Amino acid sequence: MPWLELGLLTTAGLAAMAVARWLTAIFYDEGRSRAQTARSARLAQAGWLDVLLNLWTRPLSPVARAIVIKDVKAFVRDPSQWSQVFLVGAIVVIAVVSAAAMPVDFMRGPYGAYMRESLAFGSLALVGFIMASVATRFQFTATSLEGRAFWVVRTGPITAEELLWAKVWPSLVPMVFVGELMAISTTVVLGAGPVLVALAAFTAFFLALGISGLAVGVGAVYPDFKADNAARVAASPAAMVFMVCALVLVFAVASVELLPVGISMYVRFHERSPTSLEWVGIVAPLILVVLICLAAMVGPIRWGARKLWERELPNS
Repeated sequence: MPWLELGLLTTAGLAAMAVARWLTAIFYDEGRSRAQTARSARLAQAGWLDVLLNLWTRPLSPVARAIVIKDVKAFVRDPSQWSQVFLVGAIVVIAVVSAAAMPVDFMRGPYGAYMRESLAFGSLALVGFIMASVATRFQFTATSLEGRAFWVVRTGPITAEELLWAKVWPSLVPMVFVGELMAISTTVVLGAGPVLVALAAFTAFFLALGISGLAVGVGAVYPDFKADNAARVAASPAAMVFMVCALVLVFAVASVELLPVGISMYVRFHERSPTSLEWVGIVAPLILVVLICLAAMVGPIRWGARKLWERELPNS
């Protein structure tokens, strides 16, 4: 019967409209209200985060401590910032998996171990490159993220060096963690001996210091207070300048460490202890590495502080 089918179709449509209106009354208004309301920053308001920040910033001055806490809480509130942490984690995993996939099984015989250690030592350059890339995204952009409100900091009771050290401080532990994790993991996966693993950990620690200071310092020399996001700053020509400087630092450190690595492999091959002269050849380059990395950390900070305070305040 056509009239029966038409009636069923009409009543079904009216019933569907009634159900939709009923569901709208329950869910839509609340959802629309939540969409127009800022999300609560639960992590930024967590008590354990406040305790951790208070402990970590205790060596700093009160003003520098306030800047560090402000930067950390602004970071965790911004999904476009903290979501990059997952990208960093993916890069670390890819690097370690790539190292594990290298065909080192064929490196056998009397020289196999030394070939593997040479490969593991070469992987430290890759670790340094990834650390420099991470620093470009998170540390180089630290000063520029002050934006047009930089004048508030500029006119505050804080020196330029205090400001830049406050920018270095919160990201120092993550940089050391990423560097140590990658350096130790790749050398262990490639079958390096304990001496080279220890050297990799030593190198990653001081490279983290040097690259961190270099990133914040160069970022203060070439800030972009008009940038609307950190990705734009990280893709700027000034960021390329920092990357070149960071890679020069990485390869300089690796070049200096060639001598102690070579001596270590030589005495291991001959199964004997190093002589006094060989100990000098091992220790002296490592001291030089420490000095290079500390200079790369402190020098750019001072340079950036001087240049930053010479800049005019950004126009509104």
